[in-house]
Amino acid sequence: VSPPLSRNYPDLHPILAQDTTTLLYDVRRMPRDEIPCTQYIAARKWSAMRNPATYMRIISSFFPWPIEIQINEGLNGVRVLDIWKALYDAMQRPIREEEWAMLVQLGTVTGSAEDETSQQMRILRAVKRREVKGGSRTVHRVDWLGSRTKFCGLYKDRSLEGKLKLPAEVASAETWVADFT
Repeated sequence: VSPPLSRNYPDLHPILAQDTTTLLYDVRRMPRDEIPCTQYIAARKWSAMRNPATYMRIISSFFPWPIEIQINEGLNGVRVLDIWKALYDAMQRPIREEEWAMLVQLGTVTGSAEDETSQQMRILRAVKRREVKGGSRTVHRVDWLGSRTKFCGLYKDRSLEGKLKLPAEVASAETWVADFT
C-alpha cells in the first residue's frame, strides 16, 4: 500500500517524496537488506514518477557528484527500486583522488573553510567507525555523508540544481535533490 500522494511533488511516487515518505533507507546497506520485504518487493514494480521517466538525475547538498539513472524504454521507466539501488551503488564507490582534492581545496557546497575541516573530520570518523568493525580503510562516497546516511526522500531545489550544473549542461526536468538524516 502506497502512502498518500505528495502535496509538493504529486508526480513523484510518495515513498520517494520527502514530504510523504515514512521510509528511512540507510544507504550503507543494500536496499534488499535494509528495506522491509513487502515494500522492497512492491518497489520493483512501482514507477518512480507518475509519468514514467527513462532518465532521472539525483543531486544533493550532502555530496558534490550527480547520480544519473538511465533506463531503456520500458513500461514503468525508472522504478522506486532503481532509485534506492542507484543511491546505494553510488555511495559504495571509493572517493576518487580529485573528489578528495576538491574537498580539501575548495570546501563543501557552502564553501566555508570551517565546513571544509569539519567535513574532512566527519569523513575520517566514518572511515574509522567502519575500520573498527572490521571494514575497509578505503574512503567511500558514503563516508562523505558522515552520520547522515539515512535517505529520507527527494525534493526539488532549482537554486541548488543551478549551482551544481555545469555551464553548458542542459537542465533535466527530472533532477531531484536527495535528502539525508
